[in-house]
Amino acid sequence: MSIKSLIKKTIHKIIPQGLREYCFALLLKYKYWRTICRLRKVYGKRKIVVAFCVSDIAKWKSQAMYEQLAQTGTYRPIIFVYPYAPDFQRNDSTIKEILGNKVRFFSNKKMEVVNVWDSNSKQCVIPEDFRPDIVFYQQPWDTPEPFPLPSEIANYALSFYIPYYLVNNLELKLETGLLLHRLVFGYIVQNDQLAKFYDSELKKKHYAGRCLGLGHTIVDTLTTKIADQEEDYVIYAPHFSFPVPGVERPLFYSTFLENGKLILEFAKQHPEIKWVFKPHPLLKVELKKTHVWSDSEVDAYYAEWAKVGLVCETSDYIEHFQRSSAMITDCGSFLTEYSCMDKPLIRLYYHKDNLPPNPILEKLYGTFYYAHNNDELQELLESVICQHQDPNKAARHEEVVRVGLNDSNTSGKIIHYLDSLFS
Repeated sequence: MSIKSLIKKTIHKIIPQGLREYCFALLLKYKYWRTICRLRKVYGKRKIVVAFCVSDIAKWKSQAMYEQLAQTGTYRPIIFVYPYAPDFQRNDSTIKEILGNKVRFFSNKKMEVVNVWDSNSKQCVIPEDFRPDIVFYQQPWDTPEPFPLPSEIANYALSFYIPYYLVNNLELKLETGLLLHRLVFGYIVQNDQLAKFYDSELKKKHYAGRCLGLGHTIVDTLTTKIADQEEDYVIYAPHFSFPVPGVERPLFYSTFLENGKLILEFAKQHPEIKWVFKPHPLLKVELKKTHVWSDSEVDAYYAEWAKVGLVCETSDYIEHFQRSSAMITDCGSFLTEYSCMDKPLIRLYYHKDNLPPNPILEKLYGTFYYAHNNDELQELLESVICQHQDPNKAARHEEVVRVGLNDSNTSGKIIHYLDSLFS
């Protein structure tokens, strides 16, 4: 055992864990303060480099913010791409191809993008020319690998976390109990009410940062019109988390096995309706992996949807949202995202998932149209989809405004916060 390891082991024996975590949080706060002081000296003299960590392009939700940063002249936004956890199940050549696709995704949008994955050392390596002053993390599931933790870059960069989803439940372990939540300098959430709630929870865990109720960048994108005209698409967006004997899951959102075929048959029977099939990216994978359907059945099902309407398996679904008239879903993240559209949502709620709704969103969720079984679903398909009945319209609009899901200035608020921090 090395001397360093021996000292570390001795410290762990002598000093209680709570005290160690408290001291670590204090040290991290000091590093952040020192980094802010350094950035104040260079602010206005050179561009502040802002890096967005993107391992999964399906979860890229800060396009509007990137564009606004690029227009300021004060900041230089860059996309850092690297492998997502499932990518590591592939061989090196396939990972290289996947990373190439990620780079092209952003390059095609005329964005500055850097592949920071080093295949030789099997870790992220940030080139000196692209060393960031600010880092925005995309999701907490990647920590502690492969991208460096906020504590590892705190000597030269401030770190922020914007969840890739709009909050939809009250599972505090997922929202405040993960390592990234405790390490980032700024945890950006939807509003001040949620920020105070999360902040009170994080204070119990010796964290180094602060919760900021500045909004969510996905709202900017969703509420900024990009579609020229309404197409009245109905979106069917099934989740992947269907229950399977012997398969453990943290949640069971998916009702696909109960109603996936029923909804497809309904779509076939109503060719006058325009459809978008927007499955969770893992639905096809899970159907094949769990063998609840054969590979040929899964492929045939997707092919049938392609005959009925559009099939969207990418992250470019914003235009579909904006061109739609309603959504049918059992997903969690889409519940709040689609609410930004202020349009009717049929929620497939067969399993009564084990995540209670966030109290801030309870009234909003009460404006959804709930299908607890196939009989209720059939009735809602007829009334909401075919007859365009929407009795909850006024109540829904009131809640959308109250929660701030029609506020398209989150990116501006975040940039203003950064300006005030450095100036």
